[in-house]
Amino acid sequence: MTRYLILLMFLLTSCAEDRTGTKRFFSDTSFWNQPIGEHPEIDPESDRFISLLKQEPTGNNFGINATRWTIPVYEACKTTPRVDIGYYYLSDREKEHWHTSRERFGHGPGFGKNVPMPPEATPDPEEDAHLAVVDRENRIAWDMWGLQKHEDGSWTSNTGMKYPLDGDGVFRTEDFNILDGESVHFHGPSRAAGMFFTGRRVGGEEAVKIGLADVLAG
Repeated sequence: MTRYLILLMFLLTSCAEDRTGTKRFFSDTSFWNQPIGEHPEIDPESDRFISLLKQEPTGNNFGINATRWTIPVYEACKTTPRVDIGYYYLSDREKEHWHTSRERFGHGPGFGKNVPMPPEATPDPEEDAHLAVVDRENRIAWDMWGLQKHEDGSWTSNTGMKYPLDGDGVFRTEDFNILDGESVHFHGPSRAAGMFFTGRRVGGEEAVKIGLADVLAG
């Protein structure tokens, strides 16, 4: 059975700051920020997808990931505590599952030291345990998969990336020494597709601006 999900990611913050005129993430030329043209190319399967939605009037096949299997995005500022995030090391069973002899997944360049972590920050409660942090003032973001806070107060994550919010919003394969058939997780990106978490985000303020809440409610 096909299930359709919308990820609506609200920024969670304890930072008191003026967000009037907040700039969208990534450069104006980034593909994330390109408007849909007047005559866009429509996916040939579009009508079929819509018909599937019409066949499920109960809503069981149309959901919004708000509390589970989603990506909490927290805001950081100059007063946000910093933490070091260490590697998660694979068990023999996990190595077999991932078809690898590597000891661990990867952290990208610059990730791991002095990562801002709001005291209330909590990764998604499901197995993926995703979490992202954005620093608007310094235009930097951090993505994490498999984030864990341990009893001794230390942190580890399967993967982690640190990247500028003024860039083009794209990870490039040539930037990673990926072996043929290997997951990008061994090199830092936290999505299997290699995408930025924040690139997929529809923020609460943006949802209000474009009337998305009214559309979903209707």
